[in-house]
Amino acid sequence: MIMSQKLQNATLLAYDFYPSEGGIQTFMHSLVTANIGVRWTVLTRKTDNHRMVLEHPYKVVRTTMRPQLRIIDRLWLKMRQSQFSLPQLIAFQTEKKLAHLGKQTKAEFVFADQLYTAFSVRAAARTLGIPWGIIVHGKEILDEKPETRRLLADANLVVANSAFTKELAKQRGAKEERIKVLHPAVDTDFFRPPIDREAVRRQLFVDGCETLVTVAHLVQRKGHEQVIRALPAIKSIYPQVIYLVVGRGPHEDFLRGLAKDLGISDAVRFCGHVPTTELPLYYGAADIHIMVSTCDGDIEGFGISFIEAA
Repeated sequence: MIMSQKLQNATLLAYDFYPSEGGIQTFMHSLVTANIGVRWTVLTRKTDNHRMVLEHPYKVVRTTMRPQLRIIDRLWLKMRQSQFSLPQLIAFQTEKKLAHLGKQTKAEFVFADQLYTAFSVRAAARTLGIPWGIIVHGKEILDEKPETRRLLADANLVVANSAFTKELAKQRGAKEERIKVLHPAVDTDFFRPPIDREAVRRQLFVDGCETLVTVAHLVQRKGHEQVIRALPAIKSIYPQVIYLVVGRGPHEDFLRGLAKDLGISDAVRFCGHVPTTELPLYYGAADIHIMVSTCDGDIEGFGISFIEAA
């Protein structure tokens, strides 16, 4: 448990939230659905995705929250400061709404799902006269900007997703006694081996093949490149090997070109976006889950796909 037993109502400002999919979204959804005696209200972005669960133990309020403001709003901000960051823009759009929502729900604590939303949460908490916290994931606190240090130092609670992220938060100004580690979790009733694995392998056309899978955004730090570069050597031992690349992202064209240059395009299958509901099929069909995370100025604070696969 990360908060006092007496806490009843809490508000979360989430830039990334269910039904959008990703590591942060999964982490936040597991937090607000956990049975820890807290009634959550979530303020988050509007979405065109209506694949919402009809019954859940929290209330969701959706609002406009994006980097592009109306020209008149941007001019108003520029009159007051020479430049402004994405967190400050989000605060401009959500601070009053968040404070109003907190007052309505009698919130006793307000959380920021990440650095982007922390400006707004800090301001709303001061208006309401209640403590506030920020959840840190790793890469967003790599920089040493003064505003990042101030936010981490000011927070009443900093929740880190791993021991590594906790140490990084300390280096960036968070007070050690206010940092708690809370690892992301998965639903083990959902992420479990398929009843008929061979049927799943036939469904995904990998029966008879040694199968690797990576479930991740296609960016450099996820290490797809290292796996593809190793495939010619692997293929010399296991001629039928298939590498399932589940996800999409800016690195895809490069990876496709690399596979072609190495003459192994037939062994690399780009699966694109796969809904969360279908991920257990890919994990279950594979022989090995692999993600060779690299440190390229970016980091993997906690790779949730590792525990989904496990």
